[in-house]
Order: sequence, then C-alpha cells, then structure tokens
Amino acid sequence: MRRNGLLISATMAVLIAPTMLGGLALDATTVHADSKMIGTVRRDGGKLVNENGVLIPGRTLSNFTSWRLGTLKNINGVDYYQVATNEWIKAASVEINDATANYSVNDGLVKTPGYVGTIRRNGGSTVNDNGEYTGNHLGNFTSWKLDAKKEMRGTIYYRVATNQWIAAASMDIATNNSGITHTPGFIGTIFHGGTLSYTDNGQITNNAFGNYTSWKLDAKKIMNGQIFYRVATNQWIEESAMSVADANGHIINQSQTDKDTNNINNWDPYEAQSMGLRDYYDSSTNTYVHNPYGAGSMFTIYKVVKNINGKYFFLIDQNNKWLPSDDFDNIPQRVFNSAEYEPYFATSVK
Repeated sequence: MRRNGLLISATMAVLIAPTMLGGLALDATTVHADSKMIGTVRRDGGKLVNENGVLIPGRTLSNFTSWRLGTLKNINGVDYYQVATNEWIKAASVEINDATANYSVNDGLVKTPGYVGTIRRNGGSTVNDNGEYTGNHLGNFTSWKLDAKKEMRGTIYYRVATNQWIAAASMDIATNNSGITHTPGFIGTIFHGGTLSYTDNGQITNNAFGNYTSWKLDAKKIMNGQIFYRVATNQWIEESAMSVADANGHIINQSQTDKDTNNINNWDPYEAQSMGLRDYYDSSTNTYVHNPYGAGSMFTIYKVVKNINGKYFFLIDQNNKWLPSDDFDNIPQRVFNSAEYEPYFATSVK
C-alpha cells in the first residue's frame, strides 16, 4: 500500500508541484488555478516567452513535465498557452491532455444573434467545443458572424462556425442587432471598373462609383455573406470592389488589393507633355523644388502613385522628382491604372 501511495504522490507532483526552470522555481500559485487542461512538454519544447513574445532567458520547462494551461493567446502570429504570470509556452510545444469531465457544447451557452466580430491584428486561433486548440487561424481584420458565446477554462469565447470558437479578446465585437461595426478614419479606393452600391438591406442600386475615387467609410457589416462598408446613408460598397485603408493608412485587405490592381512593372515608361510650369515635388526631402523647364516640356513618366486624397503624382526624374498629374493633359487610362497606392504621399509637404 505504501508503494502505491508513493506512486500517486509522485504523479501529483508532476502535475501540480513547482519545477525548476533553469535553476529558478516556477511558483505554482501563479498558474491559472481554474484551468482544467494539462499540457505535457515535448522534447526540447519548453522555452518560455513573455506576453510580447520575447524569450525569457533561463526560463525553460523540462521535457515531458506536465503543467496546467491557462489562456490561449496569439502573439506575433504564434499561439501560446499561459503557464504562469507573464510566462507563455508555444501551443505546438505541448501535448494537450483534457482533465475535465465531458463538456457539453451547450454548457453555459448564450445566443448572440446579430453579433459580428472583426479579428484584430495578428489574427485569432480557434478552439473546439471543449476549448481545445484546433490549429485553425482566422486572418487579420476579417469579420465573422457570432451566433453564441460561452466561457471555457476561464476565457469568454464566441462561436464562428460549428465546433469553432474564438476568444473575445482576439476581436472587436459589434453587439447591436444591425451587426454594424464603426470604422472611423477608414478610406476606400474603388478598383478599376468602378462599382455599384447596395442599400441597408443588401439590395443593389443604380448608383455607380467611378474608378479610383476615394470615399470615407464610417461603418461595415456583413450582408449576403460578404463584407460591405458604408459610404453614405443607405449606401454600401462591397469590400472586394476597393482597397480599404484603416485610420493609420494601412491597407487591411491587401491580398484583394494585390489581385485587383495592376502592377507598375507591367507597363513601359510613357512620354507626356506638361501644360504649365509647376515646381517639382522631391520625395527624398518632402519639399517642393524649382522646375527649370517651361510649359510644353516633354517628360518621361517612370512611375505613378496615388495618395489618400485621390491625387496622382508622376515620377518624371530618377532622382525622386515628381509632378502632379493635373500638370499634364491627354494621359491614357493605362497610366493611371498602374498607380501604386501610398496613402500619405505628398500630403504634408514641408
């Protein structure tokens, strides 16, 4: 009997007692006490990082030791479990053993009709109905209908699909019945070919928005399974019809933008005649400099950019000299189609 008692005690020590981490003991009291999930460290997988993903010198969990796991968090695109205060281990570095009784998918479940979650930067990883990491990852700034929420292992999750849940902390949640998320400072620039708008109910209109025009976007929501942004009262444009820049000027639907815009390398430099005498914009110094050439001078256009105000600039000198497009006449559309979007180009010249 005593021998069996010793074996049980040793097993409990592996699961609960502190282990030496590179010569330093991890205080078991800092581990999430409410966690029911146990992770066993894989060979050479026990390195710990802080909440910013920075490796903690000398802090390592020993091979094949088991630990209670707390919150699942994505740090710099990598999933980690918390094992102590400000100490995290890669999810891929542990084998998960669920120590809970059988979960029911409906335990503590609250319906959330009309909720929409937008994934924050670094994306979000999903768990299953039992709160176990699935390996699936939702992309930055994508929006998802949330039909239910519940607490698992001390963390609030919302359901995005059957047996797929994501932590509330990984997204911005619109909680009104319309499913609208406000987007202050967002700008949309229509792709080549233009687009039509839709009503609040997702019905297409006859209102057309022209090529490369830019619009303030004050809200977004999902209609008919697609993401739309509001440009005016009862006027919405589908995200796939434009590039969308957030309040910091970052394009948040970059893959769509890359697909639907032309690459500048696909056209040859174009010769054009200026209509007036305008100073150059020098992008290397962010200043205007003297243009020694008069009206009617010929220039070669090597590159085109468009800023957040919808203004185009032509690179007419390989030494960072630019002229605005309105200094030229009869420029073919293919030149404008080649423009690269740089939101803050020449918007705050010294």
